[in-house]
Amino acid sequence: MKKILLLAMIYILCSSHTTFKSMLKQHKVKYHEIIYNQARLETGNFTSRGFKELNNPLGFTLNGKLMKFKTLSHSVVYLKDLQQRRMKKNEHWYDFLLRVKWASDVKYIDKLKQF
Repeated sequence: MKKILLLAMIYILCSSHTTFKSMLKQHKVKYHEIIYNQARLETGNFTSRGFKELNNPLGFTLNGKLMKFKTLSHSVVYLKDLQQRRMKKNEHWYDFLLRVKWASDVKYIDKLKQF
């Protein structure tokens, strides 16, 4: 029984992150490959509570707390809106992350590029 439950959990995790990747493309999110890898970094390879329970693959916060999205698709729509509102024309995603001080880790971009 435990083995079946474990396999079911692995399937759900795998399909969720695959679905997230396809949603990024479907919504024409800029730099979708980088953002997919960013989600891997932010969630510990899609294992975090934020990803599994809050549908929050990028660690979006509001007033210092992780935001909860109704679905994974809602978080992608939020991301797309963020890009449209906050990114400068022709700005690369790495430059955007630095400009908005996305992470406190000074090596965040280097870690992201390693994926």
